[in-house]
Amino acid sequence: MLAISHDPFVVYTSNIAAILGLRSLYFAVASLLDRFRYLHYGLGAMLAFVAFKMLAARWIDVPIVLSLAIMGTILTVCAVVSWMAGNRDQGSGTKGLRD
Repeated sequence: MLAISHDPFVVYTSNIAAILGLRSLYFAVASLLDRFRYLHYGLGAMLAFVAFKMLAARWIDVPIVLSLAIMGTILTVCAVVSWMAGNRDQGSGTKGLRD
């Protein structure tokens, strides 16, 4: 962060704000993992995309809008697949369960 700004106050306050935001985001994602069965696969795909983007930044310039579109698509696909899998499980009822 010191490469971007040489003001220590700006560096420390931005890091503190980022850490507090990540803590809140962790609890939000943890509660969503119960509802969306395949969200963890989507988060892994997003992390892989970001890692690829960072590694290939020297050779490939990916625009911000395209990055956000890819991440939004990944999350949307995971949410829809989870929702469809949830409907399929609810439709089966108690068939196949032994008393």
